[in-house]
Amino acid sequence: MARVAKTLLEMLDPLAQARAVTAITAAIEVSFEQDQMRQTQNEIKDRFNHCLGLVGIMRNDLKWSWQRIEDELPKALRCKLDKVDWNPNTRSTWVTDDETGLILPPGAK
Repeated sequence: MARVAKTLLEMLDPLAQARAVTAITAAIEVSFEQDQMRQTQNEIKDRFNHCLGLVGIMRNDLKWSWQRIEDELPKALRCKLDKVDWNPNTRSTWVTDDETGLILPPGAK
């Protein structure tokens, strides 16, 4: 699995690598906070590998933006950890506020 992870990260340009690592790190942190458990090297590695696979699906198969990946990755990781199916949102647009870059729910101003 480590070679697959390295290959996927090597295929990304430096900016995309940074975005992927940021998204993965944040998702892992959220998952540990939710689980309220001690972080072991094995558990971090396991969660990293789950996230890397999910990032590949989100970016390559679903053609999602990095912002969308950052927003959805914690939810997808939670599904993996809970051993439930993750069903990606099929919404084709991801609207952000021009000033802040925040994701706006429908009808928000």
